[in-house]
Amino acid sequence: MAIKQKRKFSRIDFNRKVNLDFITDWYNECLIIDLCLTGMFIQGSFRQQEGEYCLITLVHEKKSSDMTIQAICKITRKTDQGIALQFISMTFESYMYLQMLLLYECNEPMDIGLELPERCPFSLTDEAMKIPDLFRFLYN
Repeated sequence: MAIKQKRKFSRIDFNRKVNLDFITDWYNECLIIDLCLTGMFIQGSFRQQEGEYCLITLVHEKKSSDMTIQAICKITRKTDQGIALQFISMTFESYMYLQMLLLYECNEPMDIGLELPERCPFSLTDEAMKIPDLFRFLYN
């Protein structure tokens, strides 16, 4: 179900797992509560604070390397329930997969389709430059 508030993009209930890499800490198989075109909310207890960056890896349930979202994210909010992450950068392929997931998982695909912007709302990285390498270079 899409959760519409004062946000630009609808949030989709998305109970799947994601791995988080904060350089100094790893969190494996964290539960995603909701997902939108610009970020996600992750359930759990994290020692990191707002403004810190991480690398997320969300792999399709069948573990296909073609169905992976890998992105650099920033913590924009921290609560007792978890953290809100904003996408900062990902590859074009990850962005296309993100759009596909949102359209497939929502109850009203037309609503999501109408929200898709002409331009990506964050940085797209060339495939030649690997996201994990970029993350470690920028945030080490």
